[in-house]
Amino acid sequence: MIELDLEGQKCMVEPLTLATEANQSLNTIENAVQEIRTNSKIAKTAVSLEFTEMRKTLEKREHELISAIEAKEKEKVQEAEQKCRVLRKALKDISQVKEKSRKVE
Repeated sequence: MIELDLEGQKCMVEPLTLATEANQSLNTIENAVQEIRTNSKIAKTAVSLEFTEMRKTLEKREHELISAIEAKEKEKVQEAEQKCRVLRKALKDISQVKEKSRKVE
């Protein structure tokens, strides 16, 4: 038996009991540390996966926006080409009218 002074109170403890309790406390602490490490790894992995998913989503959205802009630009080009065709036709018609009016004079 060993005499211990615990906060002013003396008590007698068996060395084997003291060692067993100390070992159990150490095991509890080691298990808690391991659980914290595991949880930390899980959290890091989750954050990494979330970041990867966000990046993929942003890249997809960026591609969609670029495609939409390109489609809109193509549409504007087609509209401009159509207006040019109409103007060319109008100029051709005006030229023909002028030519006819010269022949009449």
